[in-house]
Amino acid sequence: MTVIKLYGRDRELSLLRSLKDPFLAVVYGRRRIGKTALVTAFLEERGGLYFFVNPKKPSKALLSEYGEALKKHAGLPRYVKFDTWEDFFDALFTLRGWLVAFDEFQWFMETAPEVPYILQKMWDTRREKPSVIITGSVVGMVKRLVAESGAPLFGRADLVIELGELEPGDVFKWLGDLGIEGEEAFKLFLLFGGVPYYYRLVETWGVKTAEEAVEKLVTGVGAPP
Repeated sequence: MTVIKLYGRDRELSLLRSLKDPFLAVVYGRRRIGKTALVTAFLEERGGLYFFVNPKKPSKALLSEYGEALKKHAGLPRYVKFDTWEDFFDALFTLRGWLVAFDEFQWFMETAPEVPYILQKMWDTRREKPSVIITGSVVGMVKRLVAESGAPLFGRADLVIELGELEPGDVFKWLGDLGIEGEEAFKLFLLFGGVPYYYRLVETWGVKTAEEAVEKLVTGVGAPP
């Protein structure tokens, strides 16, 4: 897990830091808005486990991957096996004081639809438990899991953050740190708005002008999708 410098997320980090363990937090918003960067930055501060919910992986493969990570970080014997998601969460919920993040949690509804309900049961019945952050980019699915009456996590979240675009000042600070200022910074902001993903690409590709950004990041051969 690579932690990158954050711009413009001081308020959201402050809210996460203010929560008392154990807490359940939800961070959602459109794709490329910086949810993973926010959560991994907080995990870097606190320490904890990060799980990405890959909808292309079969449930058993995902369970095996998560189980190996849990055994490694919790120091469990190699012979321990998690045959079901119930087994996995049963072990996970013994980790008092830990922080666990599930990135793109909504995809459990496709790959392992029982998981949100297992999490609901564990959260409601366990006195000792870790703090949990879940993120989601398919806003409608996230709301069906969290915000609708009767949803598995309805009324359980201590904090819900809808992550939006960066403010112009945060974008210009980021670009200024990359040596891009004045007219070129303004043009890049007009091109990409406040979406962090594109400025991360500007940084990665070493782009210095809006014209170069269009050529390398939008229309050129090998441009990111």
